[in-house]
Amino acid sequence: MNQSSKILFISYKGSMYRYFQDIKRNTMFDSTVMSFFPFIFFKLGRTDLTQAEIQKGISFELARKKRKYFYIKYFWPFYEAFLHILFVIYYRRFTYVISKRMPDLICIWNGHRLPEYAIKLIAKKNNIKLAFFENGLLPDSTTVDPNGVNDLNSVPREKEFYENYAPSGKNLNFEIQQRAAIKSKKRYSKSPELYEDLPEKFIYVPFQVNHDSQVLLNSPRVNSMDELFQWLDYSIKKIEDKDLFFVIKEHPSDSTKFKHLHKVNKRILFRNFDSKDLIEKSLATLTLNSTVGLESLILGKKLILLGESCFKIEGIARFPESRDQLVECINSIDSWELDLGQIGKYLDYLNEIYCIQQSWRNPSEQHFESLEQRFKEIIYS
Repeated sequence: MNQSSKILFISYKGSMYRYFQDIKRNTMFDSTVMSFFPFIFFKLGRTDLTQAEIQKGISFELARKKRKYFYIKYFWPFYEAFLHILFVIYYRRFTYVISKRMPDLICIWNGHRLPEYAIKLIAKKNNIKLAFFENGLLPDSTTVDPNGVNDLNSVPREKEFYENYAPSGKNLNFEIQQRAAIKSKKRYSKSPELYEDLPEKFIYVPFQVNHDSQVLLNSPRVNSMDELFQWLDYSIKKIEDKDLFFVIKEHPSDSTKFKHLHKVNKRILFRNFDSKDLIEKSLATLTLNSTVGLESLILGKKLILLGESCFKIEGIARFPESRDQLVECINSIDSWELDLGQIGKYLDYLNEIYCIQQSWRNPSEQHFESLEQRFKEIIYS
């Protein structure tokens, strides 16, 4: 391995910053770890930024904050102007940093937030390779991808790829973890009504974080949890089986409470049981693009996707594109035949080839060895 290859890790100060420092200590590259601050060193003069690039750079951050915080409408033009200035500062700052260090690889988290987007733009203009980090697709794993995360990642989407893929033959055994509720939602999540009996037949619908990039960027047809509920309300009135219910579990990390939807339709229930139990007791899982969908595949359950995802693959999931198509999909649910062979190959590919083993929160020597190999593949590809 060429130890002179230079890697630049950039993150906010916090757990990811400490993880990047661990990577620096445990790998053999010439690595530098830095935070987004301070702004004291930056390139003076005019930038090569266009207004379109700035607008695209701030669009997700603006949409995320508008979804998360309900400020008066007069606030947002001022906030947008602030983001405009901040993006230019980040761009100047890291144009200067990158020109001085000239790394072979830049590592960032996710890539959608404002500072990471500025860094991504600079790297692409200078033909510098990127590695995007994210929580792993599989339990106890980490994503490190040169293309991006979630729907932008490099996981093959072609059914033929998995038909021709030779699996490892290993017995895959994943432990699905229960997600703890955030502090502001702990009391709400213990409401007795959320633990009433489950219906005999139901489709499990895990809500996602309403302001997350998966919802705002990767779900063009259903752009919020309220809109997802509208799809469910429309469908439940049209499906043939009048004994079938939808059971929704609100995301434990989303501060939004959806109590206003709890009594809208008596066949759309809100429950807060363990997600694994809900998957196992359901007929299928319906989601935009949540990793709960992958957990459903792991547990051998049928999967319906409404958003864009790296598991939107023929033979692995169904993906209706309208409310009426969703009704048709649910009406034919009993006649589905799960292609367990293809699902097994897909999960084997993720486990053996794509995912970095072990979560970034609890890395071991094996984890760092896998990272070294992944960095080498990206740098020399």
